Amino acid sequence: MRIALDAMGGDYAPEEIIKGAFMAAKELEEEIVLVGDEVLIKDTIRRLGLEETRGVSVYHAPESIEMGETPVDAIRKKKRSSILESMKLLEGRGS
Repeated sequence: MRIALDAMGGDYAPEEIIKGAFMAAKELEEEIVLVGDEVLIKDTIRRLGLEETRGVSVYHAPESIEMGETPVDAIRKKKRSSILESMKLLEGRGS
């Protein structure tokens, strides 16, 4: 099974999302994909002292949807947002 996580979404992202992904990778034997700004995610992994590990990978999505944006407008305008790219990955059609 593949688990795609929008690393840019949620409170305290991407740090807390990344911590959770690495904790889950130790417990599960599933593929976990962190989706979002690749540079920011990799920098955060290094800053947290985590080593890229088997079972956790990064998938670049150059856009993210902000809290103040209306959902319909954001989805229409940001075709490469981390949330949409996560859904595409799960459908098997990541760009």
